[in-house]
Amino acid sequence: MLIKCKKCGHKSASKSTCCPNCGSEMRDNRLVGIVLVLVIFILLCIYFFIRTDSESEFKSENAVSVKATGMQGNISSPATPQVNYEAPERDATKAMVMHMLEYAMDDGGLSHESEIQQLKLQIEALPKPAKGNKKAARGLNADGLLSSKNYDFNNAVKMFEQAHEMDKSDIEIISNLGFSYVKQGDLDLAQQTIINALSMSPSRASAWADLGGAYGLKGDVNNAVACFSNTYRFSKDRLKTHQLMNKLNETEDVATLKQARDKAIVWAENAYPLLIKWGEPKVVEQVAAKNIAEAESAKQTEAEVEVKNAEPKYNATEQSETARSILDIQRKVVGSWIRPATRTQNLKCTIKVKLMSDGTVISAEVISSSGDEIFDRSAENAVEKASPLPIPNDSELFANEFSSFQFVFNPK
Repeated sequence: MLIKCKKCGHKSASKSTCCPNCGSEMRDNRLVGIVLVLVIFILLCIYFFIRTDSESEFKSENAVSVKATGMQGNISSPATPQVNYEAPERDATKAMVMHMLEYAMDDGGLSHESEIQQLKLQIEALPKPAKGNKKAARGLNADGLLSSKNYDFNNAVKMFEQAHEMDKSDIEIISNLGFSYVKQGDLDLAQQTIINALSMSPSRASAWADLGGAYGLKGDVNNAVACFSNTYRFSKDRLKTHQLMNKLNETEDVATLKQARDKAIVWAENAYPLLIKWGEPKVVEQVAAKNIAEAESAKQTEAEVEVKNAEPKYNATEQSETARSILDIQRKVVGSWIRPATRTQNLKCTIKVKLMSDGTVISAEVISSSGDEIFDRSAENAVEKASPLPIPNDSELFANEFSSFQFVFNPK
């Protein structure tokens, strides 16, 4: 290949370092150009690589931001609800659980009964976590329960965690997990997990008891007492709960937890007076004997009594002893009733009541609902608080008409 001398124009071989005609220095500039082009190409590749990586990172961050805020571009729109365990809806529900706890901190929530019940109903109406593989989850749950029974709570936690990952909708599994965290000593995680459980089932008495245990172990007596009061509130068998609370405190070594249970026990005996009566062995024996006698009896008479809020007047000489007892029951039950904050106008329910021979209420159960759960609960509580009810002196009359009877609770 020939190259041309810049000074004289003479052409010579490309390997020549100087012009044979004029002696000027010669070099192949095309090589320099090739090298320069390669350098520019490499720099451009590096530039585009960096730019593409930056744009990808920006888009990824923006996508996360959009998912978290529910915003895209300049258009504001709500995020699509995701019915899973950690969805925003669950966070709002957990806040409602904490409100229930706050109400219960004020004298066990006695003056906020309607608010607590209303929050409970609102939580129950919210979406729940999506169902998972229940069969596999329950298998692991069974393994966790076996480990718990053997006091191997480290393995129990592993089993319950795996089970929970398989089915986050299972209230029993997450409750067992929270309890195992308490036993394992991880109280912060226990507290978080149990609150999650209550956000799914706010009336689960055992979960409130476990949460109270976590607070008590952490030294937070006030919150522990509030949790235990909700344990009594939502318990389906308050006597059994009361007996268990007393039994646990007999061997409790943690002072703050023992103190919290003691306070809750005293509170419950004031809030639910029947617990004291039912807790006495003699009374329990009397109730058992009475139930046997009732089962053997061929005749059981139920009297229906219309209870009205108005203060009726009667003439003792003109009205029978039955009527007088009815009116006395009316006064005492209505006088013990705490009106819920929710609307109660024109509401009524039918309650079946069983009494001991001294007028002590054995049970009070709504058998025909008003349609308002809060009102129904307040009516049952009113009967329990009014115990013992006034009864006729005539034992035969009591046996025939007041040992078991129904009445319509209709405060106006």
